[in-house]
Amino acid sequence: RRVHGGFESKMDPRSSPAQVREMLLQGTDKIGAATPRGTPANDKAVEWGVFSRREFRRAFWDFGISGSSMAVNLGLSYFVNLGTIMYMNYYSKTSDIAVIGVTNVWMCLLCIFPTSGICAYLGSVMSEAVRRKNYDMAGILWQRNLTAISLVVLLYIFITLIAFKKVMLTIGILPELIDASLTFTKLNFGWIYLFAVYTSLATYLNAFGVFKRVFYVEGANFILFVVYLELFVKASGLGLAGVTASKTLMVLGQVLGILYLIKFKGVGTEAWIDWSPATLTHGLVGYLQESLGNGLAYFIEATGMELIILMANWQGAVASVAAATVVYNIAEVLFVVATGYSMTMTATIESELVNGTKRRAQLYVFTGVIVTCLLSVIEIILLIFFRIFLVDYFVSGDKKTAELYQKIIIVYFLMNLIDNLLATMSGVLKAIGFKTFYLKVLTLGTFILGAPLGYFFGFKQKFGDIGIWLGFVIGEGIATLILVWTCLLYTSDAADDLLCVDLGGRRIIKKKNNYRNRK
Repeated sequence: RRVHGGFESKMDPRSSPAQVREMLLQGTDKIGAATPRGTPANDKAVEWGVFSRREFRRAFWDFGISGSSMAVNLGLSYFVNLGTIMYMNYYSKTSDIAVIGVTNVWMCLLCIFPTSGICAYLGSVMSEAVRRKNYDMAGILWQRNLTAISLVVLLYIFITLIAFKKVMLTIGILPELIDASLTFTKLNFGWIYLFAVYTSLATYLNAFGVFKRVFYVEGANFILFVVYLELFVKASGLGLAGVTASKTLMVLGQVLGILYLIKFKGVGTEAWIDWSPATLTHGLVGYLQESLGNGLAYFIEATGMELIILMANWQGAVASVAAATVVYNIAEVLFVVATGYSMTMTATIESELVNGTKRRAQLYVFTGVIVTCLLSVIEIILLIFFRIFLVDYFVSGDKKTAELYQKIIIVYFLMNLIDNLLATMSGVLKAIGFKTFYLKVLTLGTFILGAPLGYFFGFKQKFGDIGIWLGFVIGEGIATLILVWTCLLYTSDAADDLLCVDLGGRRIIKKKNNYRNRK
């Protein structure tokens, strides 16, 4: 038995993820016996308070700094694809850009998003463990995480080898792109595993609050990535093989940079414990069950963009796929930037609620929404200002692709605001206990409304590529309105148990206990 961070817990490495989460987030003397912390459990949810300017400035500064660090870390990781497309535009064929788009759909849906979701789950529980100085449990959680993502990557490789061609033919990918896409996907096996390992290591260090050092590692290797592209794509003319070599060397440098910080700079060594087979074998299945829920959330969040590229294939033109790929990658970078703020909001609000400071949790909700709206305005202004510049750099190699891009990017301005609000509301809803509801609404916006409307406008009404994007804008826009309405008017049923905060307006969910008391 050890004491970490003010509470006593049984440090049994065979504890299930549910038991670990109970110990970390509810504060227990032993598993199953909760010890209240913060305000009393019967403290009713407070209504919206009036916040002073000083409080707003402090929250805005704190949230802006921590959120920007996470946003930049994520944004740099995904900005790689934009750099790749720029070089493909100048030194390769338009069909290679389309191949990158098809391959990204496959890799993201089957591997990158599930592993990113697993790592996001690690970030939520490990940050709490580190905050309470429960370093042994933090190390155990990270070991389970690394093992879990390794299994996911192995499963992805197996599925790719046996089913890639069949799936691509079934869903209507252009036949001239399939063989090249399969070859490019195989070349990226090593990169995708290194990327998953790096995401896990970066999450590990971010739990200790060293965002700046992780950013320095990413920034340095991104500069080297440009050098690699010059060598392998421009000078050597290796095309897609050169892209793979550049990406692999970059992420390898990132992994080595993180290991250097841990080994020689002593960052995060408190949780760097010896590997224990017992820890992995007893807790891995439960960890996968807990964390794959986050992977499913990431999958649903990003599937809309993947469906757009799929429908662009149904247009029957390589230019349509290439134009959709360029806009998709711009959207992906901006969306993960918003996701960085969303993840910060989730962690911040959860922490305040666990500590019983509901008023500060409300303040961070306000602050997060304001920051997201400002971010959207800035991004749209930059996209408008640099619209011609982006055409020259990303799609100047093919006139038809350039024309389609300029039409699609105008529709994307609306989607940018919707995506940023969607990411922000997801951060709030995950923190206050509405995660399942959020996934249901997102499924409604993407699959039930977005995809059919995209097909209707794009093919039935013959609006082409613009119609496809417009359909998803309408579907996701309706989902976003539902989420905003929910955040403003509803409260979680767990509000009075310190697991949620009343978001004001009016109480809609009635407590059964209160009803029985009135009876």
